[in-house]
Amino acid sequence: MPFDGALAIDSRGHAWGWGLNASNDLCLPDLAYPRPQQIPLTGVTMATGARTHSLFDSRGTVYACGSGEDGALGDGSTANSPAPVAVTGLPSRLKVTALTSSWEGSGALLSNGTYYDWGYNPAGQLGNDSTASSDMPVRAELPAAVRQVFQGGSGPANGQTIAILANGSVWTWGANNNGQLGDGTTASSDVPVPVHVPAGVRFVKVNSGGYASYAIDGSGRLWAWGGNKPGECLPDLTGRVIDEHVPGGRVGPPPAQPGVQHQAQQHSARENPVDHRDPALGPQHQIIQRPAGPDLARRQREHHRGGHRRPGHPQHGVPRVIPGRQHHRGLHQKVDTQHREREADQPQSPALALSAGPGQLPDHHRGRADLDQRIQAEPSQGH
Repeated sequence: MPFDGALAIDSRGHAWGWGLNASNDLCLPDLAYPRPQQIPLTGVTMATGARTHSLFDSRGTVYACGSGEDGALGDGSTANSPAPVAVTGLPSRLKVTALTSSWEGSGALLSNGTYYDWGYNPAGQLGNDSTASSDMPVRAELPAAVRQVFQGGSGPANGQTIAILANGSVWTWGANNNGQLGDGTTASSDVPVPVHVPAGVRFVKVNSGGYASYAIDGSGRLWAWGGNKPGECLPDLTGRVIDEHVPGGRVGPPPAQPGVQHQAQQHSARENPVDHRDPALGPQHQIIQRPAGPDLARRQREHHRGGHRRPGHPQHGVPRVIPGRQHHRGLHQKVDTQHREREADQPQSPALALSAGPGQLPDHHRGRADLDQRIQAEPSQGH
């Protein structure tokens, strides 16, 4: 959802929005709305939003509104739009089956299993073998049709996408400074790379936050990898990047997926705790760029050969099961950590003073500047 805002669709296909509207991300004119207001779209079947933009599917066309920074609206420009504008460049004869969004990023899954995304891309968030942001949809290079996809990202220092393909494999791309890609490295990737799903485990739902990713397997167990602040989801209070999980409670090399080779290196789960508070795009953040071309498997191998590993910790960021209870396998949204993540990366805006008088509310530009100032001031740590 847009920061400090909410969206809903009623039974007649009308979209509604309420909360903070500092960048017109609710497709409405005023700064804030204490009650739901109807958005000027009809026949709406899907709605999503993040930071200061929103996306809607209205009668088969994808619309966006709000901030166009880094091309998040997908209309061929970086201009803001207070009214819904059509996303341009998606294949016209294919139905959109899912929409997803993140910090200045957007994505659409089509009925033939192809996935297009657009917006912010300095760490390869678009998965198109580039680190240039795009104001129009580009296709992510994947080896099979996509069954389910989710964008994560809460600020400029992260942003990643995770997808389950029709063949059951799980792929991911984008920022990886806390191991949130789950490929055993902390190197960001601008092309999709396979997640190290443990042998014998089948993920049926995936999603991602700011610095961590999550999955539910076929048995209803919840898995997580990436950043792990004390007490957030795993029983490891060191605040370090999560190591790989191996059935039976031992820690060792991640299981390989077809077509990808990894070095087997064993180490203790408790030795060499690592502080995962990397500076935004700082020394611990490495982007692996590859020459353009159709050989996706070759570029995946290059990613793993060149992946950054911290001294004393040869592997980071692969799935680990969260013990204690079964989880509903029909999860479609982020797990409970979403609210903590917003508090860590984007404190609730004081501009959302819905009970205050008109003179107490900041103007549009002041609300946006206040939001951006807090984003830049916040240290690069979180899930």
